[in-house]
Amino acid sequence: MMSGTLFSLKAMTKAHIYIIVFLFVLFLIGYKWTKIAAWLLPKSGYGLVSRDFRASDAFANHRGIRNNNPGNLKQSNPRQGWIGAVRNPSDATFEQFELYVYGVRAMVKLIRNKVQNGLNTPEKLIGDPQQGWAPAQVDNNSTEAYIDFVADEAGMQPDSLIDASDKQLLWRISSAVEQFENGVKVMTYQEFENAWRLL
Repeated sequence: MMSGTLFSLKAMTKAHIYIIVFLFVLFLIGYKWTKIAAWLLPKSGYGLVSRDFRASDAFANHRGIRNNNPGNLKQSNPRQGWIGAVRNPSDATFEQFELYVYGVRAMVKLIRNKVQNGLNTPEKLIGDPQQGWAPAQVDNNSTEAYIDFVADEAGMQPDSLIDASDKQLLWRISSAVEQFENGVKVMTYQEFENAWRLL
């Protein structure tokens, strides 16, 4: 009787150890699971804030929001291949995304890449003639107003350096870009966090 009890305790202990180890491994690679799931099943929104504004009448006059594309990223040729991008978008010019968070991710990733490649002030990020977000010579952009708005919302000067690893600063810049591009603030901080996890 006693040996049977000891055996079951050992078996239970082993099972508990396996469960603990499994949960610990999941904890360590938790962010990667979200990224893998987003890549494999972009429509699922696994682990994400899964808002989709493509059929929303509330944002009929806000093209970027309706495209789930808060940064108004244009399609490239060949297509960029963003995570969660709609394969055959109904918009002939701008990218469309399955979920808003994927559009946020693309915007944040592009901002971070531009900063890391030398467009490391609001002035350069927005107004650089070659690679800026909204250079003056393209589409009649209000570049100076855009630069001032982003700098003000980010709490910095137009010529202040942007640290590409400063998540809070990139949150403020991304939010400012969304607002200037679309005239509304839609992105939540949780969506930004989810987007950051997917970078």
